Amino acid sequence: CDGNYLTVAMNAEGVIVIDDINIITGPNQDPVIMDLVDVGNDQGKQMILSWHPGDLIDLPYFTEFSVHRYSPDPSELGSVTIGAFYGEYFSSPGSGTSPDFGELMFTREDSLISFNFDQDPPQVYDDFQVRWTGEIYAPVTGLYNFRTYSDDGVRLFVDGVPVVDEWRDYPMTNHYGSIELTEGIHSLVYEYYENGGGAQCYLYWTPPGGTESLVPPAAGGLEISDLGTWDYLSTVPWHGHEPYAVMVNTLEDKVPTAFRVTAHTEDQNVFFHSAPFVGRSYDNIAPPAPEGLTAVVTDTIVSLSWDASNAADFNYYSVHRALHAGFQPNLSN
Repeated sequence: CDGNYLTVAMNAEGVIVIDDINIITGPNQDPVIMDLVDVGNDQGKQMILSWHPGDLIDLPYFTEFSVHRYSPDPSELGSVTIGAFYGEYFSSPGSGTSPDFGELMFTREDSLISFNFDQDPPQVYDDFQVRWTGEIYAPVTGLYNFRTYSDDGVRLFVDGVPVVDEWRDYPMTNHYGSIELTEGIHSLVYEYYENGGGAQCYLYWTPPGGTESLVPPAAGGLEISDLGTWDYLSTVPWHGHEPYAVMVNTLEDKVPTAFRVTAHTEDQNVFFHSAPFVGRSYDNIAPPAPEGLTAVVTDTIVSLSWDASNAADFNYYSVHRALHAGFQPNLSN
């Protein structure tokens, strides 16, 4: 076979040339992990793993899938880092609609872009901007759909390509954009500004064949090697070519965890592994409300005291006031 032509010797009298050869790729019998989504309202210990059977032919000898989690060797733990977006927070009072970036206030690492700045303002309430930069991991090649949800303007760039460009004032609004990505690491820049009024900003994506979730940063430093072990988690019976899903336990909160799915047959020596898939879960349960609140009034001064929080993820307290009980805390009170 030479290029697109195949020469076949027919007999001693001559040859026949066949062109326009279609090369047929054999079926991929490995399962394909589609998504790994954090579970809401938990303490960063569980995720939902979903996959499809690839090109497995529906024959009787396929029996079940087993799900495994990678445990790094102790010698590898020092290199495992938690993925994050690098956030730069700027202030430019009075900049108005479609502002330039102002004076840098501070920088920090943000695990996800999911912020209600009305409840947690970044030192100032209005007229500020944020630029998040980082890397994302595309698990498969295909079309990725992004959704921004914000008040006010946003700009999203993936590999330097504008995906969403809505740099103007508006109330809480969804904007959409799509881009073709190859499997692997890609750069992301997400810019946001708040002019006045409400202040919230979120970034979601839907991978090919997956479900929508907040965009996670690429995990850093987790290398799959022969030093670690693949620990068995659960078994899922074969029931055809429909997608599968199962709850899985991560190693711990925020730590990158790799999973793999194996398709089994009636012959214990014949099985097919998916490619490893890495994700992180996050503690998304708010700390409990403070207890033991007391107030002492002296003239026009009210002194408050309460029991200290012992929650592991506690950050800070905010104090609000109103003329009646049962009010909803916000920036105006």
